Amino acid sequence: MTTIQTLLKPDRIVLLAITIVLIVAVTIISYTNGWMDVNHYWDNINEWYDDGLIPYKDYVFEYPPLSLLIFLIPRLFSWDLDSYHFMYAIFSMIAYIGISKLTLDLTKDDERLRPYIVLLLLLIPIFGIRFILTRNDIFAVAAIIISIWCYKNNHKRLAFILIGLGAMIKLYPILLIVPYLANEISRRDVKSFLECIIIIAATCVIIELPFMIDDFDSAFSYLSYHEDRPIQIESVVATFMYFAYLLGYTDLHYIESYGSDNMWGELPDKVAPYMNDVLSWSLIIVIAFLLIIAIWSKKWDDNMKIRMFILTSLAMILTFIIFNKVYSAQYMLWVLGLTPLMIWSISSEKARRVGFVITIIFGSVSGIAAATYSSYDINDWFISIEATKNFLTIAMLCFVIYAIYTESKIYRLRA
Repeated sequence: MTTIQTLLKPDRIVLLAITIVLIVAVTIISYTNGWMDVNHYWDNINEWYDDGLIPYKDYVFEYPPLSLLIFLIPRLFSWDLDSYHFMYAIFSMIAYIGISKLTLDLTKDDERLRPYIVLLLLLIPIFGIRFILTRNDIFAVAAIIISIWCYKNNHKRLAFILIGLGAMIKLYPILLIVPYLANEISRRDVKSFLECIIIIAATCVIIELPFMIDDFDSAFSYLSYHEDRPIQIESVVATFMYFAYLLGYTDLHYIESYGSDNMWGELPDKVAPYMNDVLSWSLIIVIAFLLIIAIWSKKWDDNMKIRMFILTSLAMILTFIIFNKVYSAQYMLWVLGLTPLMIWSISSEKARRVGFVITIIFGSVSGIAAATYSSYDINDWFISIEATKNFLTIAMLCFVIYAIYTESKIYRLRA
């Protein structure tokens, strides 16, 4: 009886339901042969694993070096491409189930939120069906969620290490240095922030070291891989290029390069070189806002600290996505992975409902856009669904910034 009661604990039932959803997703992907990037990962890892070539030095490897480990683990249990598909999917399933377990643990103090959290955890694999199981982004999301869990449970140094590990899978987790900075400024703990920087930097250097020793000139080639690429057709700025085209202000053409579909034309070609500057200044403005909030606020307690960390992390990620000339469909996971924790971080019931609705619509539209997109048929449907997705991404950022301001104001008044 005790064993049955243990198995029937609410969290275990939720995790079992998530596992069933993921198994159905794997079945659909297998049936439709929608393995996408897993084939690319197989080629990448085999150039090193089978052929002995050195990434960056001997062949183009566009990912940070820890991605090699992500690709290698399922390769060790595979004997051909078909078996690699399933081994990679199982590895990704474990990552998402782990994320879900930690999310449930982080939000267990508020049972009223359980329906929101559980529903989002079940829907995210449906919204991002192939991206969870066929992309390495889910492992960077996992590193962030584990880091948040460690930070909440006072394992700060381990939390910093995990951000470094996440950045060595996908670069964007490095943005979370800013939420850590905001937290330590609020707590007036400069020493802890410096420790954060040193640990994250040391983690990255240690992982990079073998490639730096072998060939320093090529070791960081992945950092410049996207630098000269055109505007990606799924990006937010691309939506405005479409509008300019419809109004007759520019010509517009499509080209496949850098592993994605991009646009070129008179206006896109003029705008693209400036997008990195636009991104940099946008991040600087958001960082300044977050630091002003941290300085203006009273010293955050442990509960407020973790809630503001989640909200500021999401603000940084959304800013990076919106003002980037690169926006691939799988980026939806970067946002959706944190949305259950975002709902938990907001104190207002009304604001929670608004955030939940925005998340559901954003996830639904992003999923539809990814599922119906074809580079051979870029038509009015594609343009309209991508525009809707992009405006929802902007709405999500506006909502998160408003939530940060409101939560800090409420806390300041209460303190």
